[in-house]
Amino acid sequence: MLPTRRAAGLAAIGLVSAVALAACSSSSSGGSTGNNTSSGTPQRGGTLKMLGIAANDMLSIDPAGMYYTTDYMLADLIQRQLVTYPRDPKTGTFGIVPVADAATEVPTAANGGITDGGTTYTFHIKPGVKWQDGTQVTSTDFIRGIARVCNPVKPFGALTYWETAIVGFKKFCAGEQAVKGTAAAIGNYVKNNMGSVSGMSAPDASTLVFHLPRPESDFLNVLALADASAAPAAYLKYIPNSPQLAAHLQSDGPYIITKFNRGVEYDFARNTNWSASTDAQRPAYVDKIQVITNLSQAAVQQQISAGTADMEWNTFPSPVQSNQLARANDPGLKINNTSSSNPWLAMNTVSPTDNGALTKVAVRQAVEYAVNPADVLQALGGPLLNNPLHQILPSVIVGGTPSFNLYPYNVAKAKQLLTQAGYPNGVNLKLVYTSASTGLAKLAQTLQSDLGQANIHVKLVPAKSHYDYLIVNPNVTKKGNWDLSLPGWGADWDGNSARTYMVPLYDGPSSFAQAGSNYGDYNDPKTNQLIANALKAPTAATAGPLWHLADEQIMKDAPVVPLTNPKQANFINANRVHNFIFWDNFQDGDPTQVWLTQ
Repeated sequence: MLPTRRAAGLAAIGLVSAVALAACSSSSSGGSTGNNTSSGTPQRGGTLKMLGIAANDMLSIDPAGMYYTTDYMLADLIQRQLVTYPRDPKTGTFGIVPVADAATEVPTAANGGITDGGTTYTFHIKPGVKWQDGTQVTSTDFIRGIARVCNPVKPFGALTYWETAIVGFKKFCAGEQAVKGTAAAIGNYVKNNMGSVSGMSAPDASTLVFHLPRPESDFLNVLALADASAAPAAYLKYIPNSPQLAAHLQSDGPYIITKFNRGVEYDFARNTNWSASTDAQRPAYVDKIQVITNLSQAAVQQQISAGTADMEWNTFPSPVQSNQLARANDPGLKINNTSSSNPWLAMNTVSPTDNGALTKVAVRQAVEYAVNPADVLQALGGPLLNNPLHQILPSVIVGGTPSFNLYPYNVAKAKQLLTQAGYPNGVNLKLVYTSASTGLAKLAQTLQSDLGQANIHVKLVPAKSHYDYLIVNPNVTKKGNWDLSLPGWGADWDGNSARTYMVPLYDGPSSFAQAGSNYGDYNDPKTNQLIANALKAPTAATAGPLWHLADEQIMKDAPVVPLTNPKQANFINANRVHNFIFWDNFQDGDPTQVWLTQ
């Protein structure tokens, strides 16, 4: 599986820029520049035309395996969760505290929905939340949807979220992952065993109860993920994420799929069995949405500029284009702050290259000191699109403050550390990057120059995809086929989301590829314990300081060089598109919010 994609698709700095995935945004956590176009009275009707590029197409059309920004855009059109995030037309962003979606209300201790000291959550499904065939969505549908995340064909990319949150789920998950990857084997396992998970039960068709082994401050955030969507019983007939399932996707959201040509075109029309009275967060103003996703990045921007298309689907203006649009004060340019670290410089802490140079903390610290932040930001498009980042957690994430920088730019210090580590003449390392991204290529060249000044000699190795072929392959990591690389990552939700960085990326062997996204096999017992401590915190307020301690410990060990907390640029047809509300998870505006000038 490829959990890395949630944080690193060929996108954020653009196929023509750099690499990223998870996101960007003012969504709740930062400000937006020239962002909202919500003036006037919303109009219903019309067709929203969205354009994208094939390289950033969906990785999963199946909610069970969704862990990528483009997947999430699909999900929000056709899927609902128990809870979701509020959309705010006034700020043009999403909120960070979940609100009710298919559930009647968010459980709290005050309303009796959270009991047993914070370890039992009870939800009730709204009447009128229906599948496109008119049948009511039930509590069993949600249990079935969550049970499918462990399938062995296309599982969710961060299974630990579920395995640690629900009593008995880890055992159930292990059993599902062990079955054959056939529709019959997976379907029978889920059907016959999902009722055995003691931490999930459906006392009746509209009631859903979760039991947690301990209070978790971010359990509602986990339930707001796309993979927590309901699933009808018919899904068990098909292999997860298969063409057969794609042909039988069921919607309980505002739109249904009317055309599905993967990698080419997706069309959507209104779901006549969706009721606006049950969905406070998706006004669904437009009647139809057409998505063309096999274009070049340049063609997308040209058509939007010409007024023949309305919004991007899975691409963005390049840094050069963004700066040009900003200088022209183009109202179609939208720039938002994000919760991403994208890209960063990953180090292979187990590489045998140059007598195991990167296995030594002092050598890794030398790399930290040798990177010039000013050069990095310039290579990535300048301050319009970047905030400098010197730690693991961006400041918008709980635990990301106060900001700190253990390694201010210092070439002399870098050389000193290399000498102390036994490399007075420097070290030789390989930097692998995705060659299709001109932004990453430019950054790789910049880093080669900067590191070279400190006698860190870097050989550049272009690859079709450094994710698929190198940095998520445990064998080539241990062999030292790569030493340095340039992935990106974004939080799975904003605010109380440090878990979504720390657990997949730095939590010891359990996070190594391919089970996680710890690309360079970083493993430190102190860090592992600090992460465990933070996960036990019952509230965001108590978790924050613990996550900060883990952040500091990781940076002392220096397995990565954080480079930038990027801003996200998007481009719309400002003459037609109104109510552009940005969401980090999409790296774009939410199509269910948009209304059009007819």
